[in-house]
Amino acid sequence: MQKTTNPISKLINFFKKKRLDSQRFDTLIDKSVEITGDVTFDGNMIINGIVRGNITDKSEKNTSAVIIGGEIYGSVTADFVIISGFVMGDVTAKQTINIKKSGSVHGNIAYQNLQIEEGAVISGFLKKHLELNIPIKSDSELE
Repeated sequence: MQKTTNPISKLINFFKKKRLDSQRFDTLIDKSVEITGDVTFDGNMIINGIVRGNITDKSEKNTSAVIIGGEIYGSVTADFVIISGFVMGDVTAKQTINIKKSGSVHGNIAYQNLQIEEGAVISGFLKKHLELNIPIKSDSELE
């Protein structure tokens, strides 16, 4: 009998390897939930539902994480970002961004460390930042 692993369990194991507070997720937006408006959080967040707004980490600890298995229509900013769902907007990871093979990002990506699985979809600019809080210029700003 083959053991099956829950996708969320795989992502929690990823956090354990990164030495994050993987046992505690402060916020869960389940797949039955749709939010319209910006979301600010402190700690760790799992998004399996739909958010039509920006997701912003307000933590000063450099250990916040957001796992996106659902859909985001807005920008995402956190220390660690794991995407196995859909993002239509810019993504900024102050530390690491991991885009799984089922993940799709349609926007610019700023990162310190970047991991992309084969099959992931990215449509936008990639920018490795050497210092925190370096914004990515949009297409209109580049012209």
